[in-house]
Amino acid sequence: MQALELIKITVEGLAVRSGLLRAMGRINRHRGLVLAYHNVLPEGETPVGDLSLHMPVRRFEEHLDALTRTCEIVPLTELIGSPGRQSGRPRIAITFDDAYAGTLEAGLPTLRSAALPATIFVAPGLLGGREFWWDRVLGDDRDGKRRRHALWALGGEDHLILEWARAEGLPTPNLPPVFRSATQEALAAAGSSNLVTLGLHSWTHPNLATLAPDRVAQEIDAGIAWLRTLQPDTPPMFAYPYGLRSPSIEHHVQDAGYRFAFRVEGGWLLRKNESPFALPRYNVPAGLSANGLQLRLAGWFCQ
Repeated sequence: MQALELIKITVEGLAVRSGLLRAMGRINRHRGLVLAYHNVLPEGETPVGDLSLHMPVRRFEEHLDALTRTCEIVPLTELIGSPGRQSGRPRIAITFDDAYAGTLEAGLPTLRSAALPATIFVAPGLLGGREFWWDRVLGDDRDGKRRRHALWALGGEDHLILEWARAEGLPTPNLPPVFRSATQEALAAAGSSNLVTLGLHSWTHPNLATLAPDRVAQEIDAGIAWLRTLQPDTPPMFAYPYGLRSPSIEHHVQDAGYRFAFRVEGGWLLRKNESPFALPRYNVPAGLSANGLQLRLAGWFCQ
């Protein structure tokens, strides 16, 4: 373990055990927060691809233990309807983006064993064991140049990014099954549980902010029928791919019939003057410890 990481772990542990943390936690006791996870890896799987997205199941279990001790975990639709109550505990909703196979294999059973609800935001056009471009292409993209080019010059379009990467001679390794998308059948089975709700993450996960209006409409509109087929009684919800949007895109999401739409940044929910089509979430990095999560719930780095 590197020295800086060891120092970080030590400081987080001391802060969690301090009275200062408890005092700060009282500030958020009547507030609501939507957590955004991505993939959960079964025991023994070595993280590959975009390492910030793939959380080992043991760490996820530690997160849930910390959350259940300090928060009230509720379905996403319930949280949006009432972000804060006078229970003296923050209200938390758990979401997953991208419908990774690992999430269904390791994440949902962990939640189910504790009877905890979650929402999965799905790009249906990428289901069926597909690999996501960010896990194949970004690699050691420390300065973010590859990501910026992929998102803005190539519109976050999977096939265009892979073509560009191969032309540039960048490695595009194949990935183990748990790093790929779930199947339609597995997702339908997960959605049949009363603990799991499904939302749309666009149809094929492009950067909507770079697309022509007719293509934006296709990406947003196609999901309404898909969601209603699987969960007809659940209010349709949308999460912007990469968190990128514009006022016109937000309006189209509203006009298409979605009830709520979410970013992937922004922290705690506000009680007033918050657009239901630009609701915040807190993106949970895979390397965040349970102590680090508690610090964020207390108000450190998560406003």
